[in-house]
Amino acid sequence: MRAIIVAYDHSKTGLWTLPVEQKGADDNVIKWLVDKMDECGYAGTPVTLKSDQEPAMLKLKRAIAIRRQAETALVESPVRESKSNGKIERAIRRWQGQFRTLRHHLEARLGAKLDNARAIVEWLVVWTADILTKYAVHPNGRTSYEMYSQHSCKHMVVGFGEKVGFQFKVKPSERDALGNSKSGTGYFLGIVNRNTSYLISTLEGIVAVSTINRMPDDVAFDKAILAEVTIGYGDYIHDGARTAPMATRAIPASMPMA
Repeated sequence: MRAIIVAYDHSKTGLWTLPVEQKGADDNVIKWLVDKMDECGYAGTPVTLKSDQEPAMLKLKRAIAIRRQAETALVESPVRESKSNGKIERAIRRWQGQFRTLRHHLEARLGAKLDNARAIVEWLVVWTADILTKYAVHPNGRTSYEMYSQHSCKHMVVGFGEKVGFQFKVKPSERDALGNSKSGTGYFLGIVNRNTSYLISTLEGIVAVSTINRMPDDVAFDKAILAEVTIGYGDYIHDGARTAPMATRAIPASMPMA
C-alpha cells in the first residue's frame, strides 16, 4: 500500500487519514488538512503542528502554516525518540485494527479480495478514521465528533461499499412526468461532514446527495463495485462531487459526432 498521512488531534482525539502518492507538500494534501482543521473548529485558532524531523513532513507543515493564515507553531519530536510520539502511535495502531476489520467485512460480503491498487481502498482508508472519530466513545462519554460539533451523528448508518438508491433534490419543474426527483443507484463511500451529504460512487462519477435508501441485505453488496469505483479519494479532493443530475440533451441528426 502506498503512503498514508495520519493526523491526530491531541485535544479532542480526532483522527484523520489520507492515502497519498508520496510524502510532501502536495496541494491536495495541504487543502485537505487545512479543511479538516477548519471543519473541526480550528479556523483562525492558534495550533501546534508536531511531526518527526523528516524533510518531507517539515515542508508539509510549513505549507499548512502558510495556507491557514493563523498562528501555527511548528515543533518536531527528537530523533529516534518514540516515547514522545506515544499518542499518535497508539492512534495509528487503533486505526490499523479498525481498517483490517472493515476490509475483512467487505471482502466477506463481496466474496472477493480487495487489491490495494483499487480506488475503493483509498476511500476505505479515509472512512476508517471517520468511524473512529464519529463512533468511538471516550471516557467522558462523548465521541470526538460530538466534541467538535456539539451534537451526535444524525446521518443514517450505512455499511461501507453498500449499494444504495439515492435521489437528487431538484426543482418541481425538473421532475419527471410522474413528479419524481432524479434518482439512481451507487455505492456508499463516506459522508461530507459539513452538510451531512452522502458520497455515492456511480458510473458517472462521485455524487453528493442528501437522501439515500438502503437495499435488501441479499443485494446490498455487489462485486461489481470493484470495477465500477474508479475515482480515487485524491481525485475527489481535487474535483469535488456532483450535487445535481448530469445534464442531457438530444444530438441533432445533422450534428457531426466524433
